[in-house]
Amino acid sequence: RAKALGLEPHFPQELSVSLGAVAVSPLNLTQAYAAFANKGLGVRPRIITSITDPKGRVLYRQDVEQWQALTPQNAFMMATLLKQVVNAGTGSRAKVPGYNIAGKTGTAQVSGIAQAEVNRMKEEQLDYYKRSHAWLTTYAPYENPRFVITAMVEHGGHGGSAAGPIVADVYRKLVELGYISIPSKAANAQAFRWPEYLSGFRPQRPEKAYLSTLRQAHLPTSAHSVHPCLAHQSASHPDRRHG
Repeated sequence: RAKALGLEPHFPQELSVSLGAVAVSPLNLTQAYAAFANKGLGVRPRIITSITDPKGRVLYRQDVEQWQALTPQNAFMMATLLKQVVNAGTGSRAKVPGYNIAGKTGTAQVSGIAQAEVNRMKEEQLDYYKRSHAWLTTYAPYENPRFVITAMVEHGGHGGSAAGPIVADVYRKLVELGYISIPSKAANAQAFRWPEYLSGFRPQRPEKAYLSTLRQAHLPTSAHSVHPCLAHQSASHPDRRHG
């Protein structure tokens, strides 16, 4: 699943747990999360879209490249969970009043800690270069995503506390510049509508009832099928320990 999302490194064939030593760049992780915001469609980042000469002739063009990275159903379930991370979870410091933001925090260990060590030191007690890298990848507006933003703070300690305020500042600037507007009530209603592919099971609060709905609908609920298994790249995201 990680490869389908566009993650480039080699991922060992291990269980989908947040342990491993795979290095992922912020841009590559941002690309992977774009699929959650895009109803399961992966998209290739474009640094240069086109080059033209002084006469207007196109010398180079890179068209949009998309593919079905995961099913719309799984993308919806992930989006529901990611929204709650920012609304009421470890990513709450990325919140911007009036806007719904979805995201996931991450804490990537950079130094080994013996499993037999009982009294583990807190991040702030470690030497600077032994502190974990802090990650936060988000997208917004949740109702109609336009931006996917990743902040990575080297040796920042915790994703939410170190990277959250940075991401919030970026979104505030996007609002200030007019790139993001407050969604209307109609847009909100459309965004939180229970999708047609889960018709027949329409709870008032999808984020509270999605697991019971999955059981009723006989959809897969394993860690591999529901979560697109991004956990393999723990050395760069999502949570190794704290979230």
